[in-house]
Amino acid sequence: MTTSKNIVKQKEKRRNMKEKKGNEEITCSPTSQEFIECDFEEFESLDSSTSNTHKYTRNHNQLRNLAIMCDRYQICDRAGAVIANAVLQDYGIITQEEDSQIIDRNKLRRSRFSVRKELANEAHETIRDISAIYFDGRKDQTRVLVEREDGHLHQDTSIEEHYTVLSEPGNQERNSNLMAVGADGARVNTGVYNGCIRLLDLEFTKPLHWFICQLHGNELPLRHLFQIIDEKTSGPNSFKGVIGKKLNCDFTCKPIAAYHPLCGKTQLIDCDSLKNLNKDQKCLYNICHAVQTGICSSELALMQPGPIHHARWTTLGNRLLRSYISTIHPTPELSRLVNFIVNYYAPVWFRIKSNPICTDAPKNMFFAISLL
Repeated sequence: MTTSKNIVKQKEKRRNMKEKKGNEEITCSPTSQEFIECDFEEFESLDSSTSNTHKYTRNHNQLRNLAIMCDRYQICDRAGAVIANAVLQDYGIITQEEDSQIIDRNKLRRSRFSVRKELANEAHETIRDISAIYFDGRKDQTRVLVEREDGHLHQDTSIEEHYTVLSEPGNQERNSNLMAVGADGARVNTGVYNGCIRLLDLEFTKPLHWFICQLHGNELPLRHLFQIIDEKTSGPNSFKGVIGKKLNCDFTCKPIAAYHPLCGKTQLIDCDSLKNLNKDQKCLYNICHAVQTGICSSELALMQPGPIHHARWTTLGNRLLRSYISTIHPTPELSRLVNFIVNYYAPVWFRIKSNPICTDAPKNMFFAISLL
């Protein structure tokens, strides 16, 4: 009996508790609904106010100069956009409140494409007839796909010819006025049967004027004489002989000795031609006059003669001359090489640099022959 009474009491308590909860929900529902409606109205007013103040504005600015500089210095779209945004942020143009001037990489890519197209159209309008073309060869590391033992293709790097294709060649009528071709004196260019210039003659069915680089031809006598006196090369920047091995050192640490000046034919050149010389050529010009006059300045003694490379024989001449003025008793082989540089190599080099026009080529050639 007691258990049944307890069960009945518990049921009554539960019923009373449910009734109380129902009354509380009925009394609280209007206030909660009012709160929800009020909160929603405030949110709508806040949203409308913020939408009026923060309107999205599209960036219509053209990025012509940025696109040209990115193409010039080979900067990708992502890096160019990041650099441009960093500069705008430093100048205060881009802030947390004002972000309409942010440059996206896709916008930069579109600008680069439009600028390239615009420049190509300008070139086609201005350059209608090509009368001469000049080219040069180059070998560099190129990414290639190599098939390995497992039968799959893997990425690798190899040294290959470098080709730069600007656009596909047009019809042959556009190049009907081509008269001259310029290149260096390499055999692949000047070959009688399969040289590049000979193949162009056959392509256009007419003989073209050959403009061969005289500076490149001036390096050949020095190279052959050095290989006869010393020995042949052992790599792209090294030699086998005694003289060649001593040249690959830091000459700024070697003091100037009491060297014997040599009679040379390297003459003074005008200021305009001197400004057009690069660092290695200016070093050759100054050190030749130091060997001829017997006076070497402190600035010239601390000047770097340039690294040894078989594609840059000017630096080899600089190092030979620098080795001569640092030696009290030079060997006959070194004296012979230095004598050839100051009496033939350097005078012909600076004669060509002072008279670079194609009409001066016969005079330059006659001057080189007269020095032999």
